[in-house]
Amino acid sequence: MLFLCLPAVSKAQSGQFHGGIDSTNNIMWWEQPSAPGITVRIETELIKSDYIVILNCDSSFWGEELIETPSSCLDYYMKNVNKISIDSLSGVFRNCIRDYFTANADFHNIDTIYIQNEFVFNWGKIPGMTSEESTYFTTKLEMYNQDLSYHTISCFYKISELKGTCISGDGNFRMKSIEGWEEGKKHGEWKFFDLAGKLTRLIEYDYGKIIQDITY
Repeated sequence: MLFLCLPAVSKAQSGQFHGGIDSTNNIMWWEQPSAPGITVRIETELIKSDYIVILNCDSSFWGEELIETPSSCLDYYMKNVNKISIDSLSGVFRNCIRDYFTANADFHNIDTIYIQNEFVFNWGKIPGMTSEESTYFTTKLEMYNQDLSYHTISCFYKISELKGTCISGDGNFRMKSIEGWEEGKKHGEWKFFDLAGKLTRLIEYDYGKIIQDITY
């Protein structure tokens, strides 16, 4: 069972990333140096689900993430942690959680995500992905110079957009679009992808002027 813990505010110290909670937009954000003169800003959608189930595309069980632990299961675990073997207790604890959310499905938010089975679920992350793609909950990554003259945005599909969709993981996993800005104007290649990660459109800009627009 995986527990997702989101820090409320990170330490803002020299040489370290800093960030916080934007409750208005329901995101956690942080910034950190990436290279001299370059800062990376990452915005992560705060989880509203109580329980997230991750399945293979054939619907076979793969993994799960628990966002909220039922108090009844937690109480049982704490009372028996020194009385029952850890393997047996973990099994009972997991069954307690599943039974709870099954019985109370109408009162809780349960998300289901489908992913191709070649990926190995590993503590909430998929090995081989780039850092910004390695979490299911990243919605946007911004990278910009300190003077804001150069700015790129990588957007990802939200969980709500992926419901019922089999995520292939080929190419740009979950990537929705990549956008580039130079001196406040659209510049360079803008790429757009479908839910399977396939490139569907490419627009090339030269300081706001469209050079080419290709639909695939």
